[in-house]
Amino acid sequence: MKLAALSLLATVVLTGYGCSNSTHISPTVVEGAELFEVVATPTMQTSHTGVTCVGARGQVWIKDGTVGGVLTDDRQRNFKITGRLKADHSVEAGIAVNGQLVASWGGQVRHNAGHGSWRDESGCQGDWRLSSL
Repeated sequence: MKLAALSLLATVVLTGYGCSNSTHISPTVVEGAELFEVVATPTMQTSHTGVTCVGARGQVWIKDGTVGGVLTDDRQRNFKITGRLKADHSVEAGIAVNGQLVASWGGQVRHNAGHGSWRDESGCQGDWRLSSL
């Protein structure tokens, strides 16, 4: 199954508000879902608020209009991804710590690969890449 084109608007946590190293989120993969690896890389070392910016990587699945997955940042903190694929192939999704959304990212996915940019509420920003598994 190939995704033609989709705009990806999501939230991603790269500064880890309220999440500890002991937090564990098990990835749940839905049978028949298309699987992707996502890698988020900061383009700055420190935000305007003094927060050290870090990257993240994880797995995302998409099936029947639903998006899910798990990210782990460079400090080994885990974040849950949830969202919805719209009929126009755009995606609105969130990545949360303790149910709180703290950043956003957007871009495009075509032919089982994607790219875009992200920014969190502390001012960190960077790029992300998505590739089919």
